[in-house]
Amino acid sequence: LPALNKARAKAQGISCLGQQKQFGLIFSSYLQDYNGWYIQWSRDASDYSTWNWSFGLRDLYRLQPKVYKCPGASMLTSIYTNGKEDVISKPNVASRYRYIGYGYNYYHIGGEFGGDLVRSAKENEVRRPTAKILLVDSFDKGAGGVFCVDDKGAGVMNFHDRHEGGANILWADTHASFEKNSWNRLQRAT
Repeated sequence: LPALNKARAKAQGISCLGQQKQFGLIFSSYLQDYNGWYIQWSRDASDYSTWNWSFGLRDLYRLQPKVYKCPGASMLTSIYTNGKEDVISKPNVASRYRYIGYGYNYYHIGGEFGGDLVRSAKENEVRRPTAKILLVDSFDKGAGGVFCVDDKGAGVMNFHDRHEGGANILWADTHASFEKNSWNRLQRAT
């Protein structure tokens, strides 16, 4: 049984990494379609339940809801809805796209710098894209959702090392990798 659980966890991590690679292709397409601009994490900092980056990408590129859910995080991504109304069961409800398995770097790419909603970054403004996090496995200690991460450690959204002590990360250059102890990896990269 332990060997089976370990194999299942490994398969979930591989599937999650594949999903992040899919997001890499989607972000590359978005950058081409929108003249090098990244998608904004929200259109309204006070009400990000009506539209957010994940819901916007779903509409633009007809993404299936299952790509937003890490197979290793099903209980984390629907904890605030009692597991009844997540992105899979309510694919057309924008607020459900707050409770997904991946956090978007909203401080340095998605458009919130120091707490104020501003424009998103342009691709050429992102320094060291091979070391700048775009998406990462995440969870939220509060009730705000897991759709974005605060890579400065000031908020409640956190990296989540749910795959054998590490997290899958999609970098700004759109390559994806598994990183043991992801928060420490970020601290070395920034």
